[in-house]
Parts: sequence; structure tokens; C-alpha cells
Amino acid sequence: MTLEKFTKRDFDEEDHAAVVAWRNELIALGHIYRYRSLAGEGFARIYDLVTRSDLFFPSYPELNDPFDGRVLPNADGTDAEKREHIVDFLTEDGRPLDTAAENTIRAFLALGPASQAERILKVHEEQMKQMGVACFSAAGDDIPMWAYYADSHRGVCLRFRGLLLTGLPECTPAIKVVYKDAYPDVSFFKATRFRRVVTLVDTKATAWSHEKEWRIVRTSGRGPAAFDPAALDGIILGCEIKPADERRLKDLCARVRPDLEVLKTSPAHRAFRLDMAPA
Repeated sequence: MTLEKFTKRDFDEEDHAAVVAWRNELIALGHIYRYRSLAGEGFARIYDLVTRSDLFFPSYPELNDPFDGRVLPNADGTDAEKREHIVDFLTEDGRPLDTAAENTIRAFLALGPASQAERILKVHEEQMKQMGVACFSAAGDDIPMWAYYADSHRGVCLRFRGLLLTGLPECTPAIKVVYKDAYPDVSFFKATRFRRVVTLVDTKATAWSHEKEWRIVRTSGRGPAAFDPAALDGIILGCEIKPADERRLKDLCARVRPDLEVLKTSPAHRAFRLDMAPA
């Protein structure tokens, strides 16, 4: 979606500046990485990614952080700001601004703050159900992430040119996750929809900051999205990968994507780090 198609409630100049900053950082990074297990459906997902250039987006409840998708907006705002927000929503949804709509707005404004917050929570939960999310990292050699997300170093780490993942169908651009000690505070009614979504789905506790995470949100929900094959330019094999899995992956890349660089990690000699070399 182009910026011209956004309303002010959706996206403003401050939001645009954030997207430009993320783009510049992706250019500087060059690559972002996605750690994956080969267990269960893992190899099938890697197969689709390599052969069909399909990136799978799980839903928020599938993520391992209990706060993911559960960061909530507040109900701050004047009656006028709340009315404007609701009118914008009804208009966007194609509903007539008739007597019934006016009665609905008045009934909402007559509720106390606690009841308004409860209504907002239901709307937020419904919106979150409609989103998928793919998580990436600025680092491909993070030892805990290999353990958490790549089956204790038995899986793989996919290397992407981050900038080429911009513009996926029904997806946001790559968004840099923000790590905070305090719970984020954003108004459901006063913030732009873009800033609200970014704050609520891409703010995590400082305890996760070592992950250096980036995210792409799929607004149409859980499932695959096609990407430019050139975005994937390398596969890194874990140092504990099973020999059979290593052979299958090398054979797959040789047959389908011989341009992919295949690397393998190994524990460094007398240092707590992972080294990489051609597999």
C-alpha cells in the first residue's frame, strides 16, 4: 500500500520517519536472519521457502513470549477524539452514519472508563487474531537463539537481504522491535493505527534485547506470503545438525537454488562464539 492511500488516522509524518529510519538501518545491516527447527513440519517449511519462495507467518499465540500480542492499548482521549475515531472507523467500514450509528456512539461515550477499556480489549483481541508474524534477528550467530529457535543447534538459520523483504503482499515493512523495562503506553483513540500496531506488537521486555529482533506482520493472518527469491541468499546449518538433514538440505539447494550460500557453524576454539565456514 502506498503512503497516499493511508488516511491521517492510519499513518502520519512521524510514522513515515520511522519507516525511513528502519529502511536505512536495513541497508546498513545488509542481512537479517530467521532461526528455524527442522523437526516436525520444519523441513517441509524450509522446502517451501527454498523451492517456492513462500515465507510462513505463524499467529501471535504460537510465539514463545506470553506477552506477544497481549500488550494492550489504553482508553485515553476526550469524547471528541473518541467520537472522531469511531466515525472514521464506521466510514472506512462502509457503514452509514445514521441515527443507529449516532446512538451507538453515544452509548459508548456514556460508558465508564473501565467498560470502554473492556470494549477496546475485545476489538484489540479480534485484530490480533487477524495477524501473522515472522520474526528475524540482526544476528545469525547468537548462541541462545540457536538453542531456542533452531532445535538446540540441530536446525538452520536463514539469511535474508532485509531490504528485499519490503513490500510483501498484505504485510508491513520490516519493523525493528523496541525493548523496554516499562509496559508501553499508547492510546487506542489518539495514536495513528500504524503507531498503535507497531507499539503493541513490536514492543518487548528488555530481557529479550539480545535477540536484536525485526518483525514483519502479515495483516491477513497466519499463512504463507510470497517473496522475491533473491531475498534469500544463504542457509546456515547448525553445528549439531543431523547428518541426514545436512545431506537433504545440501541436495535441495544444489538442485533448486545453487546460488544459495550454504554455511555451517562450529564452536570456536577457546572462545564462547560460533564460527561459520562453507558447508
